Amino acid sequence: MKKSHVRLLVVLLILLIFPLISWYYLRSGLDYRMEAIAEFEEFGQFSWIDSYDERGRFVSEDRFDRKFIVAGIVPENQDDQKLFSSRFLGIMEQFSSRDEVLYLNIISVDIHDQEGIGQKLYSAYPGTNLNHLVVKFDETEIDSMMGVWTSGMELSGRDKRDYLYLVDDRGRVVQYYNFYEDHRVARLVEHLSMQFTAKQNRRDYSDAIRQRL
Repeated sequence: MKKSHVRLLVVLLILLIFPLISWYYLRSGLDYRMEAIAEFEEFGQFSWIDSYDERGRFVSEDRFDRKFIVAGIVPENQDDQKLFSSRFLGIMEQFSSRDEVLYLNIISVDIHDQEGIGQKLYSAYPGTNLNHLVVKFDETEIDSMMGVWTSGMELSGRDKRDYLYLVDDRGRVVQYYNFYEDHRVARLVEHLSMQFTAKQNRRDYSDAIRQRL
């Protein structure tokens, strides 16, 4: 009798309990994903002024067409610049194989040692140099672009520069994240990963390798 009871229990585990556990975890994951996706809104529209980046490459608005963009304004303080750079480094390491993601760093011409800062940003993660853009603008140009990016946000003045902006492949600013806050940067990584579909191209080699092919 005891053996038959054990066998019955094993059968019940296989047929009922294990599937229920699997369903629970799948459902929890789906609910979490839907909750995260619900945070996407159209907070503004990506706007660009044609210019050259710090490597002398011409960057027109067409460069951003059908791309996902993570954008941010480089802070003035040197310690904040290090944090800003490390945030982008972490994001680039996560998505370095995704050709459809662009990383945009904007430097004000009023910041001391702009060229040095630009080179530091580029050298921090050279493996994604094709998709990493560091561009200088004056304050008026930055304010003009930011005004369009943040048109639907309750942000004022220079507070807008404390955030990283996620732009989808239709040019919409769908969310923003204070780069001083670890949990918000982690949320950015989650949100960006949710933007991709199975049909989108993924390459598992870096720009450095691709340039040699």
